Amino acid sequence: ISGILLYLVITVVVNLRNLLMLGADGIKLFPFSSYLAVSIIAIGEFLTRVEVIIGINLMICGFYKVAGCAFSAAIGFSAVFRIAEYKYFAVSVCLIILTLAQFMFKTSADALEFVKTYKYYVLGYQLFLPAAILITGTVKKRRRQAVQTAAEADGEPSAP
Repeated sequence: ISGILLYLVITVVVNLRNLLMLGADGIKLFPFSSYLAVSIIAIGEFLTRVEVIIGINLMICGFYKVAGCAFSAAIGFSAVFRIAEYKYFAVSVCLIILTLAQFMFKTSADALEFVKTYKYYVLGYQLFLPAAILITGTVKKRRRQAVQTAAEADGEPSAP
């Protein structure tokens, strides 16, 4: 519970900093409002260029996000093709990601434009797909339990 509390405090402080420095319109206008808010900070000659820390943080988080997606895709491919080792798909998935990135975004401006519409694309993957998987898994589990209960009631030994 202390981790959740720490996350809550950090999130409130960061959002409050962004709101006080940029205003509500500034937060809506800029996709990376934390980066812009921190770039304004300059305390004398000592504390300047703090946005480098936020930029490094964004790059690290982006790397882990792509790595997690690639890892999940490799596991998914191994499940679809019924191959025990997901490692066989790791390089292929990374090459597919690189190729698609080259075709999708010709310039960095294209990538920034995509950030504005990203929330609509990702809605299906972060909300609908996990919900469908959860519902399907729950239904399969209940059916399996019902079959197992019916088999036990008939006196048949249950399968492990």
